[in-house]
Amino acid sequence: MEQESVVMFFESLQRLMRMMRQSRPWEVDGLSITRVQRFILSTLTTQGPCTIGQLAERLDVRPSTMSTMVDRLELAHLVRRKTSPDDARVKIVELTDEGSAIVESVRSTIMRELADSFTQLTEAEQHTFIELVRKLSDILQKQHEEN
Repeated sequence: MEQESVVMFFESLQRLMRMMRQSRPWEVDGLSITRVQRFILSTLTTQGPCTIGQLAERLDVRPSTMSTMVDRLELAHLVRRKTSPDDARVKIVELTDEGSAIVESVRSTIMRELADSFTQLTEAEQHTFIELVRKLSDILQKQHEEN
């Protein structure tokens, strides 16, 4: 029964994530943003400025591949590269105002859509769901850190 529950949870989570990805309006002002570009923009939003190496590590790609990805975002004026104040050889990638505005616009839309769905749960269901997701996230994080 335990294995069956894990499979049911995994399949439900995959379906939820797929539905959320498919409904995301990552086209703003005629600019289409790929899933990888979305990851980079979201990472810079949550983590702040990063080096190419740090971004490459998070996406598990070579720094040269990440550099090409950042080039495209830079051409679209969504990010900029700055020289590190600590080491002139290191470039720091940060969001531009335009990049921040796009991320905020898309996140606002996502939050509205999620709120519309989430409010269909009772307050008790919402609370239970949040607590269980937090607990599972904490368990997975601890396991990840131990490995």
